[in-house]
Amino acid sequence: MTGTNQKPDIAAAFAPLERETLNDRVYHELKNSIMEGRFKPGATLTLRAVSDALGTSMMPVRDAMRRLVSERALEVRPSRKIALPMLTVEQFLELRRIRMLLEGEAAALAQNGSPKAS
Repeated sequence: MTGTNQKPDIAAAFAPLERETLNDRVYHELKNSIMEGRFKPGATLTLRAVSDALGTSMMPVRDAMRRLVSERALEVRPSRKIALPMLTVEQFLELRRIRMLLEGEAAALAQNGSPKAS
């Protein structure tokens, strides 16, 4: 009677759950909003307005904004206001060139299949 009394491999049936803190959730929500273009370049964001909109205290918003400033997704202005950066023409052209290269490569891989590892 082999196999009838075996216990299932529970660990193989599930992927580990990720623990996400409130700080992480605020960070991801703010980052996604920026990436989706919900704010105009140069727009100023205040801790209070963002925390009110998300229904949180200002601490997780402050942490999220600090992280986004370190990633250059936001910038601190001389008046200590936090705003979305304005792209220069040169920065825009560089981003466009990089996107064209990456998206062209992604389209080629999708059409031809992924490259085989050597």
